Amino acid sequence: MDQAAWQQWKHLAVPGRRDSSVKHSYLNVSERAALTAVLAGPWMLEQERIPLVEAERAIAAAFDG
Repeated sequence: MDQAAWQQWKHLAVPGRRDSSVKHSYLNVSERAALTAVLAGPWMLEQERIPLVEAERAIAAAFDG
């Protein structure tokens, strides 16, 4: 999840415990910013909450880009 996705869907997040000690060195800058926002909550954004058509659109864009 990148920062744009978090901004778009954060209203669907629910409180939850996250492991903030895990290192995520493979994330890009936008993905790391989203993770920081999620951990600050702490929030959980379950993929099932995002409308399927939007998830499909994001996946297609990732492969086209």
